[in-house]
Amino acid sequence: MKAGADICKIVTTANSFEDNLKMLKLIKEFTKTKIVAFTMGEKGKISRILSSLAGGYFTYGCLEEGLETASGQLSVIELNRIYKYLKSGNRMLSGKSIVCGILGDPIEHSLSPTIHNAAFESANLDYIYVPFKVKKEDLRQAIEGIRALNIRGLVSRYLTRLMLCLYWMRLIL
Repeated sequence: MKAGADICKIVTTANSFEDNLKMLKLIKEFTKTKIVAFTMGEKGKISRILSSLAGGYFTYGCLEEGLETASGQLSVIELNRIYKYLKSGNRMLSGKSIVCGILGDPIEHSLSPTIHNAAFESANLDYIYVPFKVKKEDLRQAIEGIRALNIRGLVSRYLTRLMLCLYWMRLIL
């Protein structure tokens, strides 16, 4: 920002789920700066979606599927669909929305976001429940990153839920 720019843009390629969390944490560290920060690639899609909720100034979307200018870029239509889904009816999310979610891979079929977001809307809470696509082998790094971002609620669809809980408790203690 010393160069006189109005907006700071930082983009990397996600090689792991943790890379998304690092980028979102960066946004939270620069709250007084107009910042656009996310990761590219298939593994980076979640950061493109959550960057605005973390306080990012905006994200990029292509005009239509097939016209992507970068790996992992979503179309404007898809982003609108996701944000309408995240908006959950008449409730608008803010940059201060509390994020909860479910970890797993595959995760696309989970009804948890629909059920939880309906409950949050009914209770008039500024919460959002999102799916985090995380492979079992990336679980430890994902939990550490999620904890650093102060994500308040987390469920895992893996059979190792007990191990996740024990690990989570060890991080908290």
